Amino acid sequence: MRTRIRMIMSALLLVSPLLLASCGEMTREESNQLLAEEHFNAGMKKFADHDYEVARLELAKALSLDESNAEVANALGWVNTIMDEKSGWRPPEDAESEEPEAAEPEAEAAEESDEDEGDSPGADVTEALARLMEAAREAIETGEIGPVVEACDDVLRLLDPQSPEYLAVSILRGAGLLAMEDFQAAAQAASELMAAAPDNVEVLRVASTAYYYAGDLELSDRLTERFYQMAPEDAMAQNNMAYSLAERGRDLDTAYGLARQALAAEPENPSYLDTMGWVYYQAGNYGNALAYVGAALQGDLRGVERELVLSHYRAIEARAGR
Repeated sequence: MRTRIRMIMSALLLVSPLLLASCGEMTREESNQLLAEEHFNAGMKKFADHDYEVARLELAKALSLDESNAEVANALGWVNTIMDEKSGWRPPEDAESEEPEAAEPEAEAAEESDEDEGDSPGADVTEALARLMEAAREAIETGEIGPVVEACDDVLRLLDPQSPEYLAVSILRGAGLLAMEDFQAAAQAASELMAAAPDNVEVLRVASTAYYYAGDLELSDRLTERFYQMAPEDAMAQNNMAYSLAERGRDLDTAYGLARQALAAEPENPSYLDTMGWVYYQAGNYGNALAYVGAALQGDLRGVERELVLSHYRAIEARAGR
């Protein structure tokens, strides 16, 4: 089977901060500030839940990325104070009024600075990217992809379509549509991606899968071959190329070798197990085919993916006379 569509999304979610940062125009300092804000938001959520240990870890990460951020430093100071007093302590209700007067001008200056930044288009983009990173982080934990696609749309409205960041966010959006099983929308997104960057490996990763599930098998096979040619050591590319060959009943020896390589990298991946089973099926070895596809059915498969593997299992059973 083609690589699990959710796997593509998961992989891109995990690297999305780096993907955006490495696109070209975003500086290391801007990237660090973006990641710092993500850790700061996570830390403050844990602080609100009174999970001070995790809050301290998140805030410490944020401060290490943005050492001059007074807001992060102050928040970390609060958490350290609470931890030192062995939790259970809460700041008094009038704590804000007890802050030293000397801090007020700094606070006012910070507010003015925030207002100035908020007036610039760059600030809007940074805020939208921060929301995207937060949605991505939550999607990794919850599997809820919809907010990621919505956040991508928000960011894309603010970016220059010619910018590297626009391409990166568009790739993430396409993967999100795949994970949501909105295959026609994913194919449309793939068409736009291919027009913009036809030789980008991540574009090919998303597009070849999108066209497959949208029903354009001929185009999917062509893009799968190109994906494999550009990334021959990539387990996903190896698996998808093996499955493409098996589906067409072509060069089964090569398909078997590629499927073995993919499984060596990820031996419990249900997509890779199903591909190996389908290679055996095409070669007429129904016993091994049933074993591999049966093992695939024990994995984490959902929606159309599970339906596809079940259809493989039933086809093999029919040929095996069971």
